[in-house]
Amino acid sequence: MTRATTDRRAVSLPCRLSRATGSPIAARAVELRTHGLRVVAQRPLALDETLRFELGDGDLRIEGRARVICQERPDAYALRFVALSEQMARRVHGVVAADDEVRRIARLIA
Repeated sequence: MTRATTDRRAVSLPCRLSRATGSPIAARAVELRTHGLRVVAQRPLALDETLRFELGDGDLRIEGRARVICQERPDAYALRFVALSEQMARRVHGVVAADDEVRRIARLIA
């Protein structure tokens, strides 16, 4: 399995994006990676802008700052983490690693 398939996890989590000024932007995280996330946003984002994000619901909460690195569709963007606390980074890695473990077990059973 290549790194490209092991450092990400498909998710569907609510995500709130905030700029320095203005109203928060409602979004949905559709993929979580060890270094960033993909979101579908209800409002346009600008390339290279840095946003504060709050991701998750219930028991899973991840927050920090991320920079928009590309626009994949009119409403879909890739963001790279630029500021994550150690605790938040551990949560991200835990979510991604949990998916890796599921894949490993599936291969063993197959």
